[in-house]
Amino acid sequence: MSPTVRSALASVGASLCLGLFSGPGCGATESLPSTLSSATAARTTAAAAGLDARRVSLPPLAPLAGDRLQYRFCDHAGEAVLDLRDPTRADAAPQREGDSPTREPASLRERFLAFDSPYKMVSPYSGLRGEPALRVIEVAIAEPAVDKYPRTAEAQAAPAGESAPRFDPVWNRYRGVYESKVALFAPTPSCYRYRLALPDSGLLTWHYAAIPPQRGSDRAALPVEFSVLVDGQRLWSAVVGKGKPGPQAAPDVAPSAPGPAGHWLSARVEIPRRLNGESASKRSALHTVSFCAVTSKPDAPKATAGDAPRESNPQVKTSEPPAPPVGTAVWGSPELWSVGEGAAGPNVLLVLIDTLRADALSAMPRLSQHAQQGVAFSQAITAATWTRPSLLGLLGGDLATSVGQSAEEMIPSERERKRFYALDRRLLPRALRDAGYKVASIGNNFFLLGYPQIGLSLGFDEVADVRHPVEDTPAISRAAIAFLQEQAGRGRAFFLQLHYDAPHWPYTPPPEHLKGITDDQVAQLMGLPESERKGAKLDGMARAYLGEAAYADAQLGRVLDELDRLGLRERTLVLVVGDHGEVFDPRHNHYVPSLKQPTLYHHGWSAYDEILRVPLVMSMPKRLPQGVTVSAQVRLTDVAPTVLELLGLSTWRAVLPSGPRGDGQSLLPLVFASPRPDKGPPPTSGADRESPPEPRGLARLDDEAYGRPAYAEGQNIRALRHAGYLYLRRGDARLQKAQGNDGVGPMLRVAEELYDLVADPLQHSDLLASFAGGGKGSPPERNSERSSDPANDPRLGPILLRLREEFARHTPQPPEQGLPLVHLMLAPDARANHVLTGVLSSSDAGLSVQGVRNGEVVPRGPGRIELKLRPGGVVDVLVDPSARIELLLSRDGLTVVPRELLLGPFSLPLLSAVATPSSDGKPASSDATPSPIVLEGALLDRLSSSYAPVPGERGEILLWRDQTAPGVSAASTSAASPPGKSGSGSEVETLMRDWGYARPSAPSGPVSPTAPAGASSRPSDGGT
Repeated sequence: MSPTVRSALASVGASLCLGLFSGPGCGATESLPSTLSSATAARTTAAAAGLDARRVSLPPLAPLAGDRLQYRFCDHAGEAVLDLRDPTRADAAPQREGDSPTREPASLRERFLAFDSPYKMVSPYSGLRGEPALRVIEVAIAEPAVDKYPRTAEAQAAPAGESAPRFDPVWNRYRGVYESKVALFAPTPSCYRYRLALPDSGLLTWHYAAIPPQRGSDRAALPVEFSVLVDGQRLWSAVVGKGKPGPQAAPDVAPSAPGPAGHWLSARVEIPRRLNGESASKRSALHTVSFCAVTSKPDAPKATAGDAPRESNPQVKTSEPPAPPVGTAVWGSPELWSVGEGAAGPNVLLVLIDTLRADALSAMPRLSQHAQQGVAFSQAITAATWTRPSLLGLLGGDLATSVGQSAEEMIPSERERKRFYALDRRLLPRALRDAGYKVASIGNNFFLLGYPQIGLSLGFDEVADVRHPVEDTPAISRAAIAFLQEQAGRGRAFFLQLHYDAPHWPYTPPPEHLKGITDDQVAQLMGLPESERKGAKLDGMARAYLGEAAYADAQLGRVLDELDRLGLRERTLVLVVGDHGEVFDPRHNHYVPSLKQPTLYHHGWSAYDEILRVPLVMSMPKRLPQGVTVSAQVRLTDVAPTVLELLGLSTWRAVLPSGPRGDGQSLLPLVFASPRPDKGPPPTSGADRESPPEPRGLARLDDEAYGRPAYAEGQNIRALRHAGYLYLRRGDARLQKAQGNDGVGPMLRVAEELYDLVADPLQHSDLLASFAGGGKGSPPERNSERSSDPANDPRLGPILLRLREEFARHTPQPPEQGLPLVHLMLAPDARANHVLTGVLSSSDAGLSVQGVRNGEVVPRGPGRIELKLRPGGVVDVLVDPSARIELLLSRDGLTVVPRELLLGPFSLPLLSAVATPSSDGKPASSDATPSPIVLEGALLDRLSSSYAPVPGERGEILLWRDQTAPGVSAASTSAASPPGKSGSGSEVETLMRDWGYARPSAPSGPVSPTAPAGASSRPSDGGT
């Protein structure tokens, strides 16, 4: 278990003391920030305490047969010895006179920058920093044939015959399947060697691939040979590329089929018992497990069991450069399983159907039938009005802003992406991964991949992104079935997330799924009261949408059937949920000028019940009741805590982003509550109102029967659904009434809307509409100077004020800044009153000052500030960790030269040997105009410090940066730093060499850099 998780779990006892007992020995509960009055805040705190007090006591889970995950090799990549040299030359004799000079092996950084693939990123969750972080990457391979996915074992042995799709760096629109895996980066030649104890009965599993360059491979490219060895004994090998030698394995191990370059291939091998011997001492001894990849000439002799990995013959001299490998070698998700030790826990199958409204269930008979086998929530409210923030809320147990990503921007800036990784958020996939689960995602959802600019890596081991407007739906089901079959055979605990995109625009269902759609279903989707349905013109787009829902329903049924056939239903928690809805009601058709978008047939910038209410169904035999419908309002943020509690991991709630007291709470108290009269809003189809309803009293806002307050985020829209009211607020109040997808009519200013959902479930009568100002013929304006304030209305005012207060209380706050700050300090000097002046600039135009002490700062344009510091003064600057920094400084009127700038935690003159270039790129002469001191690339890594350096006493100038999070550091290393010239990974050696106390030298052997103490977020025991 990782130190981070252990620390979080250790705090649970105190949290439970605060939340549950409040008796002797427990401290007082710290109140939440609120704009409510003291009486209201007390009432809300009491309700939260009452919710926790009703926690359901579930019986302990029975042990489950199967394999247990023992060791993830990617999690321990920093502990491995990595050899980047030709293994046949490791012990070669010294070079003799006349021999051709020996080229030093390229560093891992050089090889990563030369890795020609747009589908790659350094894993933000490896816990490694600097160049060692490049060992663990997330990399995808594109399979062009969606209709043939997943490829069968027979098809893996031959090329697909189709070219890979092009790359779209933002939306990834090109059709294909993008299979991403957490992998060991293993450019040939390379060998990862691990020392670890092996179980009595062990199974090694992995994927492997040689990924060709995007620009096209060389015809003379050499095949790549992959080998797995234990204690020097070769257990398995395979050649990928042009070579004919097939996989070689120990006689008692079944070989895996070879395959072409540019595809993920899978393999597994049992560890022979003889490696451990018979005695207990030998069984517990440490063994060496090696993953090696080398280039192999096609005419090379075949390897035999027990041989070391081979490379091209070093004795053969040639004037021509060696041919490149057919592709860059990677080892995808290498794992060690302990056979028959018992699974980590029950399985989780989370099925998310994109854009699925709650009322679309009328077109989904299979899902409706499945709901009768478990628990259905009729008033489930999304966390956001579009996919990425909704998914963050679903998996994080809190609203997206609180998790660390705004719901406003569709494409997050690079700074925001780095900030998210710097916060090191543990969403549900990472929590279950740490608990020993195999975590994977299959679906049409580019938000789950880190390399597109629109997505984020959320901690899955494997992600298959299936991109096609029609063929994606059956391909997802086929891949899910293949995954279930693979895991069922071994009894492994898994968390599989499926993401069907069928109901999302464009609505293109196969024609057979339109046959069962009725006019009444279409009219209901359009928000037509029963009195208006006869003879009404029905929307063909709404009908096509329901056909897409039926299409997803049929494919979901295939997966559920297979779950039953494999006998997995008894040990699997199944959840089916929509992430948000879609607008089809013509009365909600507006044009949003700030986004230049209509609301009809869209989502994201509208927040009526069409968008907010989604299906939520969960089933788990012998753990959850059957045929139960919960009518109280719940939130998608409640799902993650509920999953952990059902899996017997309730204390793991503390590792989710918001900790044990976040927005989301377990749903089990509502599931197991005694029946009560249904006081929630009636179904939308039962409403037929012609005039604005009378608002209800305040008592409803304190009635628990209505469920939990639900806050939803969106683009230019926020909503609070509470006690049968819907309160909407917009950042930019401008709206235009629209017809179709064109903006028409006058400009309206609608900053707030309020609906009584009990009396007006279709939200056709805004209670605030009568307070709009303006005379006849003039465009109505709300909340303007000439509009009356509805808060002063004796009937509506108290309700509106309460909802405004609740809205403010539930509005999420972004977490503390995740990116590290750069600090520039002028140390005090008892002998002189120094003054430091100058300019700090950066290639990051978003540079901002976060604080200044004993000095002044003046902005001078994007990415540039002018500063003045007195003795002991410090300026704190937020700047992208990979951005170049330039300083042009003077102390007491004299130019500060590089050797006077002391860097990092030890205040070292690491720039003493740096020649400051002039503007023309040549070294500056002594009489030239002062040039700025430039820090970029590897020098930026030297700034990182886990603590502030001790200031000197003679006016020293210190520059350091807060310790970067592993993901940020890795991104900085791979994206911005120039290739290094040394294969050494020793930070001490590099530091001393930069300072001038050590000479650069060729590495004498393989290196094993590790993460700084306390830096790794990986469990030390492989997550079990």
